[in-house]
Amino acid sequence: MLRFAADENPPVARDLLRHATLWSGLPFVMILLLHEPATADQLDQMLADWEVLIKVVVDTRRDVLSGGGEMHADGEAMLLANGSLQEDLWGANWYPSSREIHFEALINIRPRQNNRRMQVESDVIRTKMEAVIRRILESQS
Repeated sequence: MLRFAADENPPVARDLLRHATLWSGLPFVMILLLHEPATADQLDQMLADWEVLIKVVVDTRRDVLSGGGEMHADGEAMLLANGSLQEDLWGANWYPSSREIHFEALINIRPRQNNRRMQVESDVIRTKMEAVIRRILESQS
């Protein structure tokens, strides 16, 4: 899959990836790495894949998130490449119309961290995730 990170040179990277998508036939996947509140344009970009939800992966130690794409694993890979640690990354879905957060993703299955289900079981982790998601994604609402 092709990815575009917000921290890269947006006009150049976006144009190159669009051309590569047309040439390769692979889907263009928009995943952004966000440290600051998202702009309305960034929210629209992250909604491109699912329209009604944004798949997010939150780094609970660094207070950043990746948003967008088809799978949480894609956002997880972006954060790992950006210096995050696996143990700090947790997935969720954010629904902008209702502002609901569903703390459920395959990447959350971690028996060694006492999380044996897709749902984030720890209240402490869910609270931290919610604070990051709302700070970054709901500032435009």
